[in-house]
Amino acid sequence: EQEGVKNIVLCDVAKRTVDKGPRPGQVVDNTFEFVYSHDLLHDMTNPRALIREIRGRLSRRGGCWVIVDVKCRERLEDNL
Repeated sequence: EQEGVKNIVLCDVAKRTVDKGPRPGQVVDNTFEFVYSHDLLHDMTNPRALIREIRGRLSRRGGCWVIVDVKCRERLEDNL
């Protein structure tokens, strides 16, 4: 709610861990107009599940997800 903006959620994991984020049922599907993730997707144990989850949260009116990530393999074992 910084700068008087009430409809933006920022989660800097260096300051606010993921466990402090919204819980299931607290976020309504199809409500996010914009999602930005940086250097995140390759660290997920199940990236496809994350992709499905975010797609379900994006607005049907044209929500946008910007993904910035490193080049990595699909299987976790291949990235170790």
